[in-house]
Amino acid sequence: WSRAVAADMLTVYEQFVDMRERRRVERLEMLDEVEEWHLIMQHYCITVAVLDQAGGAGGGLGAIHDAVSKQLAAGMGMM
Repeated sequence: WSRAVAADMLTVYEQFVDMRERRRVERLEMLDEVEEWHLIMQHYCITVAVLDQAGGAGGGLGAIHDAVSKQLAAGMGMM
């Protein structure tokens, strides 16, 4: 892969899911313990990898990768 980024599902949930949707989901009370929810979400991850011979030109998955990388870095104080 020419580029790859990964994040645990808790990070994805907190940074990419709209606040209104998070509030709606949290009202469902699927789990009694918030800590348990965090452990479950941190156990799984999502990865975006791109084999990009064009160097990112033209959008597509390369553009998605770049947007995700930028958002994750900003959320982790890396930018």
